[in-house]
Amino acid sequence: MVNDGLATSERLLGRPTRIPLPLGFGLGPLPFPVRLLHSALEVASAVSHERDPETGAHLDRMSRYARLVALGIAEMHGLD
Repeated sequence: MVNDGLATSERLLGRPTRIPLPLGFGLGPLPFPVRLLHSALEVASAVSHERDPETGAHLDRMSRYARLVALGIAEMHGLD
């Protein structure tokens, strides 16, 4: 596995990722499955933007909305 500090999607796409990769949960680096999932989502996002910009923009809006909902639910239940 290449460990050059780039997310897998950055190597595949040849550009910085659009979805920020969190540095960790305060317990060290993120586990490999989380990094792999992040990279897969980043590549899927890039493909959707290239194929149909309108759909890609819709997915961006929906992901921001889903994050706000998740943060609100986490706060209600005392999760971080």
